[in-house]
Amino acid sequence: MNQAPTILPWFSPRLSPSLTAVLQGLGHAVRVPRGEFVYRSPELFGRLMYVRRGLVVKALLEPNHDDPILMTLSGTGGLCGSYENLYVRDHMSRAHWCVTTSELLVVNAELLLRICDQHAEWQVELSNYSSASALSDRLGLIVNHVLSPRERLGVFWILCAQQFDKEFVHKLATPGIEWVVSPVVPPRRVAAFITNMESTRVGEILREWRDGHTLRYRSRKIYVRRSVFFEYWKALLPHVMPAAR
Repeated sequence: MNQAPTILPWFSPRLSPSLTAVLQGLGHAVRVPRGEFVYRSPELFGRLMYVRRGLVVKALLEPNHDDPILMTLSGTGGLCGSYENLYVRDHMSRAHWCVTTSELLVVNAELLLRICDQHAEWQVELSNYSSASALSDRLGLIVNHVLSPRERLGVFWILCAQQFDKEFVHKLATPGIEWVVSPVVPPRRVAAFITNMESTRVGEILREWRDGHTLRYRSRKIYVRRSVFFEYWKALLPHVMPAAR
């Protein structure tokens, strides 16, 4: 039995290793530059995609409104595109775009469904994926309510970095080192929307971190102070939950 992933705020869960292997065999890779839209709905032929590496924003839209109703992300190991339509037809307006240069696998959804029909565990995981993603969305709302602005931004930064360096949290938890290289800097506007802050407030916190030696730029790399960011991570831990299967 595969280990259930952890439900984290704002990010859709990673697929299990066994189902990931199926998608790796079915999909063909495309490299998508930052800022490019990869999915809009409702549309007749929406693509199902697996994020091999990168960050993809998923926005829920409402007609006659400029800003999204809800914005979440899929990172490395998650799905984007037409996954909401695999089992139940979804008529909501959505737009997905890459906020980093990303490598995606485009998957034949019908073939994937036929394969999963022959394996009960995969079928359960795939059919429950939208529900698990919705739990992540709700957890994000809770985190935005209970954590301070600095904690929210710190947690969001950590979760973004973890998509590109799976050892990032482990490094934060390792005593004896004070500076950890961050593989990514979260986009400010996305960070502001997701953490429920004004973009100017995000900018203020970033400047405070820089001036207070919580962030450091050296040799074209950005470092975060381990002791500070690990406290942000610990603030999140009481709110994470195991995924239901």
